Formats: sequence, C-alpha cells, structure tokens
Amino acid sequence: MSKQILFINACIRGKEISRTYKVANAFLDEYKKNNPDDIITELELGNIKPEYMHYDNYEENDAYIKKRDFSSPMFDLAKQFVSADKIIIAAPFWQFSFPAALTSYLENVYVAGLTFRYSPEGSIGLCKAEKLIFITTIGGDYSSPEMFEKFISLKHLKALSELAGIKNFDYISGECLDIVGYDANKIVNECIEKAIKKAKLF
Repeated sequence: MSKQILFINACIRGKEISRTYKVANAFLDEYKKNNPDDIITELELGNIKPEYMHYDNYEENDAYIKKRDFSSPMFDLAKQFVSADKIIIAAPFWQFSFPAALTSYLENVYVAGLTFRYSPEGSIGLCKAEKLIFITTIGGDYSSPEMFEKFISLKHLKALSELAGIKNFDYISGECLDIVGYDANKIVNECIEKAIKKAKLF
C-alpha cells in the first residue's frame, strides 16, 4: 500500500540557490527510486505563507479548539500533517533556529485535540507518522558539545516530534559552509551522500 509522504520545504531562498534544498532534493530523489508507489506532497512555505498567530486569529483558533470543532480551513494544514505516514522537513539554520515561515507553519499544525491531546498522565501524540527527518545546512561549526547545545532548531523539532507521537526522529546536517577555508561544495556533496544513504532506510 502506498504511503503519504509530506515534504515541508522551508528553504525560502529558493530551489535554485538553497543548499539545504539541494540536499533535500537528493534525499527525495533516492526515496522515490526506492518507493515509487508512495505519494509525496510538497508544501513550499515561501509560497503558501502560513499565517502566524496574533490576537485576532488566536481568539478564533482557540474558540474552535475549545469546541473540538476542526472543520474550519484554518486546521487544514494540521489535518494534513496528522495524516501523513512520513514527514520530511528541510530548513536552513538561521539564528540558531530556522526561518519564521516554518515557525508559523508549526504554530498552525500543533493543535491540542488534533495533533496531540492532554491526559492525566501527560500529553499523547495523535499523529499517524512513523518517521520524521529534518534536513538542514549550517554556515558555522556546531560539532563541539558547547556549540551543539545551541542547535535550537534540532532540539525544537525533536521535542515537537515527541509531542506529536512520532517515535522515529532523525536529521541530516551539513556544517561549516560559510567558514573561510572550507570547501562548501565538497561539504554539500558529502551531505548529499549522507542523505542518499538515509533515504534508503526512511
């Protein structure tokens, strides 16, 4: 049976320029070769521009959630996220996190009662996805324990995966791309090789 694969593209510099997208595209190409029947849906966040939460739409959003009424189009992204079998998120490393478009998207998809629910024992994830992989590229060097602690985007998505009930979380990162003396093209190509290997197991 074919699976529904959701590719969340937050590479807002564009497909022609983004190094993160180059890695993600290699991952997707390899995945398609090994899983030709699966259906991949790409959400290009730079185009759909998910609305961030502010006073007006938060009040409306909260009113629906309290009624457990998810019929409004404002929950369409969340319902799509919840129903995916596997999820791929590609976003560059910006200011220790990722572009605001991805933050807005995550605000839209993490809905109490739809993506997860609260219980006396704690939160329970409601997502169908068995796997989520995060693909990113980084200008600096985050290999040391001290710098890895600042890898906030990775921690953020790992925590949200756990909240959603997605048990298998993984990531691919290419680092040092903007440090003078490093060969950025070589690093990206090495990252692509890692992506191809991981795609075979995804």
